[in-house]
Amino acid sequence: QELVSVSRHWGRDPLMLVPLMVDYTHWLGQTTDCNSTLPDQVAVYGALARRSHVPIHAMVPYDPLRAVFWQSGKHDRFPTPEFDPLDLARRAVTDHGFVGLKLYPPMGFQASGNSNKDADYPDLVIKALQPKGTLGTRLDQAMLRAIDLCIELDVPMLAHANNTLAAGKGYGRRADPHFWIKALNQKPGLRLCLAHAGHFCWQEADPPTNTPNRQTSWEWAIGRYLQDHPDSHLYIDISYFS
Repeated sequence: QELVSVSRHWGRDPLMLVPLMVDYTHWLGQTTDCNSTLPDQVAVYGALARRSHVPIHAMVPYDPLRAVFWQSGKHDRFPTPEFDPLDLARRAVTDHGFVGLKLYPPMGFQASGNSNKDADYPDLVIKALQPKGTLGTRLDQAMLRAIDLCIELDVPMLAHANNTLAAGKGYGRRADPHFWIKALNQKPGLRLCLAHAGHFCWQEADPPTNTPNRQTSWEWAIGRYLQDHPDSHLYIDISYFS
């Protein structure tokens, strides 16, 4: 109610509020047992959605690394109860008024083509998972399961797509739209919004041959895909467009 009141004071009347939740826990190796869990927060947003005069429809966090831990049966890394993020996403959409999934690749994962080198991931993650050497493949599988869920439920993904706020050295580049475009080529039914979208200063991972250097930035990669696929469901958040 306060957020709506402040927005109206600025002369803007909100039509809908879309809180974006993020799950950092497994990448940072940090949690707390003195505050509400993510499943609890999902339920609270559902309650708010039912009672608010201004529609509230949040986006539920999905972390493929948490999915890997869950699928591996590693449920005791933290004192707080572990949960299946895919199951939480399904319940959030079907029971609590959520409108999609929120992902944060700069924590350390890519939308597709994740590395199979253990050295490319946090040491504490590799140590906690065991056995070694399969994390990249399992992250890819966890991403595909989430994309399939979005297509099944007809809801979008929204992903941080700027080389900022990374959890490790070079992790910000894992938000590169190149990896999302590969995922879209594999799963063209996905509706996807790439947030923040670059700043024209980061070169995509594998630009087309003979592409002029000025046309290899993340924004150019997104624009090129949109131009070549006018019927796609790829969207770009232009609030950071530079």
